[in-house]
Amino acid sequence: TSGSYTNALAIDGARTVDNFTVNGDGVFSMGAGSSLTVQTAWSYNSTGTSPFDCNSTLTIARSGSQTIPALAYGNLKLPGGPRVLASSGTIGICGTFTPGAGAYTVTGSTVDFNGTGTQTISGTNPSFPAFPFLFIDKTAGTVNLSRDIQVTNTLEFTSANTANINASTFTVFVSGTSTGA
Repeated sequence: TSGSYTNALAIDGARTVDNFTVNGDGVFSMGAGSSLTVQTAWSYNSTGTSPFDCNSTLTIARSGSQTIPALAYGNLKLPGGPRVLASSGTIGICGTFTPGAGAYTVTGSTVDFNGTGTQTISGTNPSFPAFPFLFIDKTAGTVNLSRDIQVTNTLEFTSANTANINASTFTVFVSGTSTGA
């Protein structure tokens, strides 16, 4: 099933589609507990807002290369083929981030963990690249690592944030600057 919408679309419940396109200036939102799995192609060309509830899950399961736009996600799962994170802007995640096994290209976007509860950077892909900019921008809660991560430019913690490195098993490599830590 394919869908292309130009006004407003609210996802509630569980949906699986082959192709998913968002165009125009409408609002695309995902409610609490909702999930959207895109099997083939995800295209986001909207100037509108896209509020995703922190308890929603977007899964991009395409086996080919897929660009991940700079949006504010709940849980973001990226199994399948190669992934290209947006070249600019902020990829906000207020839930769990699960990169898949495909190759990743991360150039200039900021990945911002901004949920109020415990968040996790998970996955088993040893070739997952470095984050150029990683922000831990939480008013409460922690970020747990279940994998090593690398930050090449800036790792920034805002007030009173913590990152748990599970029993010293995983490492954060920072080759740029770290502020607020």
